[in-house]
Amino acid sequence: MTVTRLLDSNLPSSHGWAIHFAKVAHPEPYREFYEPHFPEIVGRQPDSNGFISARCLNSLNHQHGDKKPSAAVNVKSGVYHCSVCGSFSPFRFLTEILGLPKDEASFTLDQYRFELRFEDKPAFEKVDNYSSAFVIPPKGFNEYASEAAKMLSPDLEIVQEYLAARGINYELLTRYRWGYVPEGFVPGQEECIVVPFIVNGQVVGIRGRARDGRKGGAKGSRFVLWNLGALEGHDQAVIVEGESDALRTIQALESCGIDVPVLSVPGATFRREWEREFQGIHTVYLIPQADDPSWNNFVANAVKVLGDYRCVVVKLPWKRGEAGKDVCDWLRLHSDAELAELIPWRKTRSFFTTHEEMLELAEQEIPWLINGLIARGDKVLVGGPQKAMKTFFILNLIRAAASGEDFLEYPGWSVHRPCKVLCVEEEGSPVAFARRIKRLLSDIPPASVRWVHRQGVKLDNPYWVDKLIEACEDYQPDLIIFDPLQRIHSKVEDRAWEMGEVWDRLHELVLRFPDAAVLVVHHFGKRQGVDTGWDAFRGSSRSSGEADVGIFLEKTDKTNEATGDRILLLRLDGRDIPPLTDSRGRVTDRAIEVYVNQETFKMTTTGFVVRVEDTSTRGKVLELIKQSGEGGIAFKDIVQELGVSDETVRRYIRELQDRNMPVTEEGGKGQKPKIYRWVGKQEKDTAATETA
Repeated sequence: MTVTRLLDSNLPSSHGWAIHFAKVAHPEPYREFYEPHFPEIVGRQPDSNGFISARCLNSLNHQHGDKKPSAAVNVKSGVYHCSVCGSFSPFRFLTEILGLPKDEASFTLDQYRFELRFEDKPAFEKVDNYSSAFVIPPKGFNEYASEAAKMLSPDLEIVQEYLAARGINYELLTRYRWGYVPEGFVPGQEECIVVPFIVNGQVVGIRGRARDGRKGGAKGSRFVLWNLGALEGHDQAVIVEGESDALRTIQALESCGIDVPVLSVPGATFRREWEREFQGIHTVYLIPQADDPSWNNFVANAVKVLGDYRCVVVKLPWKRGEAGKDVCDWLRLHSDAELAELIPWRKTRSFFTTHEEMLELAEQEIPWLINGLIARGDKVLVGGPQKAMKTFFILNLIRAAASGEDFLEYPGWSVHRPCKVLCVEEEGSPVAFARRIKRLLSDIPPASVRWVHRQGVKLDNPYWVDKLIEACEDYQPDLIIFDPLQRIHSKVEDRAWEMGEVWDRLHELVLRFPDAAVLVVHHFGKRQGVDTGWDAFRGSSRSSGEADVGIFLEKTDKTNEATGDRILLLRLDGRDIPPLTDSRGRVTDRAIEVYVNQETFKMTTTGFVVRVEDTSTRGKVLELIKQSGEGGIAFKDIVQELGVSDETVRRYIRELQDRNMPVTEEGGKGQKPKIYRWVGKQEKDTAATETA
């Protein structure tokens, strides 16, 4: 394809531009199109202009009386001509002569033309680099586009065919300054619709669309994102492939009262240089066509450039037997409202929140999923030692959330309304896990929970992140559960920056689905219990720092004397959850007893707060200091008593001091030993159990 600058001083400067199109390699591209309808042209040679005489189909239907061949088909251009009926393009031949519906005729032509091969690739596919995309456009581009816009008319056959085939209203062509140039506008020019690419009010690219769907472009054009200027003042955008899909999507969204800009890529790609245009855009909805280039190039590159945290891929749900591949094709079979409802619109919010808005927000209720325990938007970390019945605890939590029952039958943990749960479980054999589900959840509503079991989900793998996002967009869960943390990533748990990548993905889920809470099951380190709280978790402290709520579990050897139920200890910590109180109304961080039915594994609690002995090394250090009395205890005596290294004792003493424990440190200079004393109040012996 080339563009010729004609040196004719008698023509206006804008008339010197000619949009040339790639030529079809087949010498008679429309022969096979017409032969099924005109058997008499099979094997016959056309005249110099490409015409072969044939009998008019209307004469066979007795619509006019000429029984001799009064028609001809052009096997090169596709024109069908009858001396009585007139001339018809292939589209009009299908609709007006054969009587096909417009959508079926359009699809038939698209499929036929798709098989045609061109001599060279259109120049518009060779997108110039971004550094030259905003130079002054070639002289005459603005004038050319302006004159082409003046020649556009709804009465033009090429325009009528285009609008009918794509289902687009004429008003959109004029709004976006589309135009028209006739055949011979300058020597070598084919008749086509003109599509301008505009940046900052200047035409930087000109694309032409021929009657048969071929696309051409003017040399020197910079084919950036079409309708780029519409992004101004918005924080969301829709991107499709091709200007026709963009116009049809704009038309559909406007009919539903949705004001979101729609852009299109000039080909099945997305360039890194375009990223800067999306500053301030928090969500981009990508609507690809149903073909491999669109998914492998357009979608893959857009997600890579813009980031998967703000890209939402909207897959058109084609049904079996439906014909087509793009938005225009899909909307021939579906309504505008169906497309608008298909897009999972995110709530738009300002970057800034005013002080007044904050004060108003403070008056609202916390959006609890489980009252006083888990709220929408929370990231929850559930932990315990190995074999501490964590998975059974999660199944009890799912039961409450899905059915609307009080969690653990405790009235303080009521469920506001039944929730939808998505559970990603990466441990346990399929049969054994299914039996656990049947034992505890056989009577909950089936649609209230979906399971992903041992699929190898990895949050540090973009493929699985996309699968999860797609599943959540489809199901819209209120609670997303991952069990356990160690199975949903391939990182080193002790490295904070590596675990940060995993938690970044979890945080993105919360941002993308703000009405859902995310819960992750994690293991305690060796010899850790509920008494050590956040420090009990294995690996980097990044996991503890990322969570909003901590639920700590520990299995005991005790049973309830009255029921025979096994006893678990449960301790809570979180930013927003109400603190636990003892029987006198005093705030306490002690543990709750949870009773586990040995047959059904159903868990309950009465809210009793129990005193838990700290058996960790840190707890033993603290206990030695407390028991030393006014004289204190020397550093070396602590080391000898516990049989651990100096560094271990130093680390735990630093932790006690960081927690503002009333522990003093004296000496350590010269020959004086370092002495530690407890200066807080000594706790009196209390009953092992106090009522909350």
